[in-house]
Amino acid sequence: MTDDRTRLSTVAFVLGLTITASSYPKFLYQRTHLDVLALLAAPIGNCNLIRYVNFLYPITLPLGILHFIPRVSAMYHNNKFVVAFFVCSWLGVLATSILRPFGVQGMKLGPSGYCFEIKSQSTASIQALVLLVHDSLIFLATSWAFIPLSYSTNNAKGMLKVVILGKNLPTFTKSVLRDGQAYYL
Repeated sequence: MTDDRTRLSTVAFVLGLTITASSYPKFLYQRTHLDVLALLAAPIGNCNLIRYVNFLYPITLPLGILHFIPRVSAMYHNNKFVVAFFVCSWLGVLATSILRPFGVQGMKLGPSGYCFEIKSQSTASIQALVLLVHDSLIFLATSWAFIPLSYSTNNAKGMLKVVILGKNLPTFTKSVLRDGQAYYL
């Protein structure tokens, strides 16, 4: 059920961005007195549509990364501290995602029908940092869980080869590691 909601919210968000950003980006505009950067220019007329589309973001992103919590939980045998830590990390992503619609506004370009998406630099920076930390922690936790499954020696060089190259891992485990690496990159 959650996967269906994730897919639906992602499709709605991407569709909304595609509609509001139909002529992406014709203009790059910076208002120095407000410390904001305009990223989108689209002839949509009603600039409030940009904010409405961004109200889907707090659903799309957190649901999209929620499936990593059960994965890490299973790798660490449902250790309550590990689960609690990553749930708190995910809640941080959720909280900063909720800020996005309030840090975005549409601004009209003169008498034309074009609108810009203006993002608050501080909100966008905090959100990106929290997401980067969460994804990095998930990646490191899954990589660390695979080290004991390898057939290599227990020295630092052998561990690094396991985490980066998937060396001496069973085929299925190696594919899960590669999947995590591809997502992280």
